[in-house]
Amino acid sequence: MLFNEACQLIGLAVIRLHQHGLEVNSGNILAHLQAHASMAEHAPRQRQIAETAIDILGDL
Repeated sequence: MLFNEACQLIGLAVIRLHQHGLEVNSGNILAHLQAHASMAEHAPRQRQIAETAIDILGDL
């Protein structure tokens, strides 16, 4: 379940970058995920999902 949610978060990052007219690349996706993780400081599950997404992106 965590893996699926992390993959969904990566997909959401791609959509958001595209919506804002930004280049969709691994660096921009990583920056989006890191921002999401830092904003989720008081939401441990959301932070865990974001950190897992960062790990998945690093493995690609």
